[in-house]
Amino acid sequence: MTSTRIRTRPGSPDGEIIKYFANALKNETDFPSYFTEEAKEAYHNIKIVASDENKGLKIVPLMRSDSGVYDAVDAIGFHYRTNATDDYIKMADVDDKEVWYSEGCATFGYSELQENKTTEYGAGTIGGYQSPLALLDSLPNAFVGSRRTMYMFQPAIGSFYEGIQYGHKELLSARDPWSGYIHYDPVLYMLSHITKFAKTGWENDTNTNGIWRVLPNATYGSFGSSDNEHQTAGINGDASYMTLAASDKTKNFHRVHQQHPERENLRHQDVGPEPLRRRAAYLDHRHGRLPEAR
Repeated sequence: MTSTRIRTRPGSPDGEIIKYFANALKNETDFPSYFTEEAKEAYHNIKIVASDENKGLKIVPLMRSDSGVYDAVDAIGFHYRTNATDDYIKMADVDDKEVWYSEGCATFGYSELQENKTTEYGAGTIGGYQSPLALLDSLPNAFVGSRRTMYMFQPAIGSFYEGIQYGHKELLSARDPWSGYIHYDPVLYMLSHITKFAKTGWENDTNTNGIWRVLPNATYGSFGSSDNEHQTAGINGDASYMTLAASDKTKNFHRVHQQHPERENLRHQDVGPEPLRRRAAYLDHRHGRLPEAR
C-alpha cells in the first residue's frame, strides 16, 4: 500500500488542500497509456498522512471540526515529540485511525562506534542519547504517549557525503558510490526484533488482513513520553517493553523488552493459566551486544 505525506503551512494544517488532494487522488482519470487497471486502482487507493507537523498538535482538532478532513486523512502524522493530547489517543483507540511518527531520526553515526562514547550516560555501550537503544526506546514511549504505530525514518538510506551540514543518521549507508560499499547498521537487527515476529502494515476495512495490534495495557515506556524526541530511558534500572498480539485470537503474542539500565535485571512474565505460544526479544546494552530473539 502506498501512502503520501501532506505537509502544508508550518504549524497550521490546511484542511482545504488536504480535501482537494484526497478528491484528486480518488477521481483522477488522466493516466498515461502504460498504466494498467491495477496501477490505476493502486493510485486511487493512495493513503494520506497529515499533517506532518514539527511538534505541533493541530491536525486532530481540525479533523474533529471538519468531517471532510476527517474522512480524507487515513493516518495522523507528526514528529519530534513522543507525547500528544488525549484526543490523539482516542483517534487510535476509539476511531481506529493510525497515528504515525512521520519523521524520525535513525541512530546517529555507526552503531559500532557508539561504544567509543565517553559521556557518563551510555559510555562504552550502544545505549545513551541518540543511540541505537534510544531509537528503540522511543517506540514504546511514543505508543504509550500518543499511540504511534509507525516510525518513518528520516532518512532510512543515507547517501550524502561526510563533512556536509548534518552528521549522518540512517539505517543503511551508501555514501561511497565509487566503491559500491554499503553499510548495514546493526540497529536493523534491533528493529527486526519487532518486524520479524509480527505481521505489520495497513489493515483493510474489514479488519481481516491479519495485522497484529499493539496492546496498550501490556506496553510500557520507562522514561515516559515527552515533547523532546531525544529524551529516552534513563539509568534508573527500569525498562520499556512493547507487546503485540495476533488479530486472529490464536493467543500468539510477541513482547520486546528494551533495557537501558547499568545493572542486570531478571524479569518474570506471568502469562496466565492457559499455555500460550510466546516469543520475547530482549535488547541489552550493558555489553554492547544484540542478543538473539528467544
